[in-house]
Amino acid sequence: MAARSDTADKLWTSTFILMTLVQTMDLLVFHTITPVIAKFTILQGVALAASGLAASVFSIAAIFARPLSGYLADRLGRRSIVLVSIAVSVAMQLGYAFVPGFAPLLAMRIVHGFFYALFGTALSAMVLTSLPDSRRNEGMGWFGASYVIAAIIGPAMGVALSDAFGFKVLFLVTAGIAAASLPLAAIATAQVSSRANAGESEEARADCESANHVSATKDEPDHDKSSHEARKERSRSQLPALRDLVSVRCIPLAGIAMCFMATWGMIASYIVLVGEARQVENIALFFVANSATLFVTRPAIGKITDRYGLSRLILPAIAIETIALLGICFARELWLFLLAGCIKAFGSGGVLPSIQAECGHLETPERAGVAMSTYLLASDIGYAIGPLIGGLLASTVGYDALLFGSFPITALALAIYLVWRSHTRTQR
Repeated sequence: MAARSDTADKLWTSTFILMTLVQTMDLLVFHTITPVIAKFTILQGVALAASGLAASVFSIAAIFARPLSGYLADRLGRRSIVLVSIAVSVAMQLGYAFVPGFAPLLAMRIVHGFFYALFGTALSAMVLTSLPDSRRNEGMGWFGASYVIAAIIGPAMGVALSDAFGFKVLFLVTAGIAAASLPLAAIATAQVSSRANAGESEEARADCESANHVSATKDEPDHDKSSHEARKERSRSQLPALRDLVSVRCIPLAGIAMCFMATWGMIASYIVLVGEARQVENIALFFVANSATLFVTRPAIGKITDRYGLSRLILPAIAIETIALLGICFARELWLFLLAGCIKAFGSGGVLPSIQAECGHLETPERAGVAMSTYLLASDIGYAIGPLIGGLLASTVGYDALLFGSFPITALALAIYLVWRSHTRTQR
């Protein structure tokens, strides 16, 4: 019994390692291209004012794809979505290398953004449902650490390759990275699918045995289909309703994630300008300090969440987040910015993977895709509106004071949490 329990609680399986590696490679492609795509469009002869479109249409397409991504992943099969999305990514990288003009580039960025969203939702759902319940948050913490690795390596690699060898070589390299992830994804997702099919077979057999027992005791005719099969058939025949696209149960936690990501979007977009306004050199090291600390805090906080539960960690995370924001707002020297970046990794940055894992826990395994798309959609929206709020504040109060606008957003996260906790306690 103990041996079986140890096996059931094992985190670092070959499947989990491969899926985390696939996620890292996909994010590496994204972070390698994103910082240089505007420069690429300018070199293609596009006006400076329009150069940002190549980046923005990708994000817009991803946001519009999010609500559909969970539904499609749960209905069409998560493995198929993952593999097709990677194949599309490879094709888009090759397309970027040989694109004939700006209009085709925008079209490819839209397609790439759409499938990027599908990929993230489907793979996250597969990882979440394959993790042992007792180590789910820790697993999502390690899975979320893949973002940190890609965010550290990707931008520097994109700038170095494009400056040294040109953009065609850069896109061929990213196409190679995406292509290399395809067989790894095929192996990992096949393992997950085989386990899921085995579980469905056991459920169907149990349903059939239960139906036969009822038929024998009540002398009723046996049904041609099990209730499990009937449920699946009904779900395929119905058009998607709102509940098929959005998980209502996950909305409060997704709202907290949206607030955290809005604050991060504001900081990521304007901290360099804030540093310049305060005459702080090498302010970009803030991101290095934050990312390096996140690599440690995400799995560690996930492990703590597995033991004590998410509700005990959100309030401390908000308190730590507030301390970090105060540090950023009043910092006038580099070391204070770096310290604030490290502290922030113990706040929202560290707890976000656990919020994602809890969203998956609130739904059944069959609706894990919808849970993930709800969480990721809220995160995308937050990251999109943060810079917009920052821009409005910068134009009114200036760069030096704009980050004070993060406090009302953090207060909103606190309010959402308190309402959610009160509601969940009432239901018990």
